[in-house]
Amino acid sequence: MTGSYKCEASTLNDDSKASSSEVSISVVGIESVQIAEKSLRPGHSGFVEVKVCANPQPEIWWSTSEGLLKPGQTLSNFASSHLAKSTTCGIKM
Repeated sequence: MTGSYKCEASTLNDDSKASSSEVSISVVGIESVQIAEKSLRPGHSGFVEVKVCANPQPEIWWSTSEGLLKPGQTLSNFASSHLAKSTTCGIKM
């Protein structure tokens, strides 16, 4: 979680303690996943397009009955394209 953190340590018998200075850490991640468009009919070719809002850019893998499908791969009846960048996400750094 975003916040200020510091490391504290002590010896087993607590006769000596040490502490680091505080460090601010900003945690950002996946903000949302939405289905942008889909066309799925049994027995026909189809597609699912999702919009993922994240910082840093995520790695997206699809889980299929044939195994994991990475961007740019084809596996049996499945194919996955590479991510396209969008500037409409709204995550602030």
